[in-house]
Amino acid sequence: MPTIPEQVLELLSADHLTHQDEAAVLALGNDAVQTLVSYARGQHPDGRGDLRSRAINVLGSSSDAAHTTLLAGLLASLEEEDRIRALISLGRQGTDAAIASIEQYGRGSGVSDVEFVFAARSIGTSGNGQAVAALGRLRGSRTLEGELLAEFNAIPGSGSGNTGIA
Repeated sequence: MPTIPEQVLELLSADHLTHQDEAAVLALGNDAVQTLVSYARGQHPDGRGDLRSRAINVLGSSSDAAHTTLLAGLLASLEEEDRIRALISLGRQGTDAAIASIEQYGRGSGVSDVEFVFAARSIGTSGNGQAVAALGRLRGSRTLEGELLAEFNAIPGSGSGNTGIA
């Protein structure tokens, strides 16, 4: 019988990771979550860095508050591509805590324009009832011009005529 980390590795290594696969990984329990966190942080001993984004995605498929905290913590420790993946995963969760984490990150100093737009998109597509207010606060946190303004205005709920939250 394979160990929990071996089972997680097998599921993460699949050609296509389905929602059922994500649920199966999470159903394996705390040891599986700890394995996911190791992959997400790039600290897994087998050196499978290619599984980092998949591990972040799986954590985002859960609305568990502990997983929200883990994803929010990853925003400070990963490369930009992985921070963006964590933002998207938090948006997938759509919980109030996830939206607050995204907003806090998006309003921070040193956040690139790309990360800012992904933070806003993650809020706008979350389906969370607090999304419109969070987008308003995010919008007020920086001067938006040109392409950045156009990108922001295209986000559902941004207040630019896109009234629906996806």
